[in-house]
Amino acid sequence: RSGELVSRLATDTTVISRTLTDSIASGLRRSIEGIGGIGLLCYISPSLTALMVSVIPPVAFAGVFYGRFVRSMSKNVQDAVARSSEFASEKVGSIRTVR
Repeated sequence: RSGELVSRLATDTTVISRTLTDSIASGLRRSIEGIGGIGLLCYISPSLTALMVSVIPPVAFAGVFYGRFVRSMSKNVQDAVARSSEFASEKVGSIRTVR
């Protein structure tokens, strides 16, 4: 069990660190760019902007389902890494030191 805990702790710490540094800044920047882009499109062609904005909900809906799929696959990978780490930890721990 200690191998599983160490593996999960290391991976979770990395994920949290990456989320706090990269994802938040990138998401904020892309949101501002998107709002500015939609504003510029409204200025250039309101009818084309309406068409473009009507496509956003289906794409977002598909993105939510894809995100759930990726999350479940990520959990499966994390479980496999934890099992292999636990196995390796048990095997290395059972090796006796020969003097």
